[in-house]
Amino acid sequence: MKKTIRFVFVAIMLLSTLMVSACGAKIENWPEDKFLRGVPSVQTGVMSGCVVSEDAQGKPYALIKVAEFTVSDMSDYIRILKDKGWEMLYSQMVVGDTVTYSAYNKDKIIHLVCNKVKNELSIEVEQRD
Repeated sequence: MKKTIRFVFVAIMLLSTLMVSACGAKIENWPEDKFLRGVPSVQTGVMSGCVVSEDAQGKPYALIKVAEFTVSDMSDYIRILKDKGWEMLYSQMVVGDTVTYSAYNKDKIIHLVCNKVKNELSIEVEQRD
């Protein structure tokens, strides 16, 4: 009887974990800077770096690097951006080992650059004029 109860408990915990991760959870260490509010987190990958600063004109910008990120993951992230109201600026393009995509919302522009060989995504965010 105890084994059955333990099995049911483990199964419920596993299902709960899977449901939470499928509902748009952020990856670990996703930046919390106020400039990046409204920029959805990627759902997969490993944060490998983030810089939030200002350009020469004093406008904020950010660069986020995500490792272990595939082109398929990029397609999923583009769908998330669209679901969150981001509009396409430049359609997805493939040049050599690089896939790019750009979108905008009311106050920001986001550029995605995925390296297919390194399985790395660069997310560049800039203030929109």
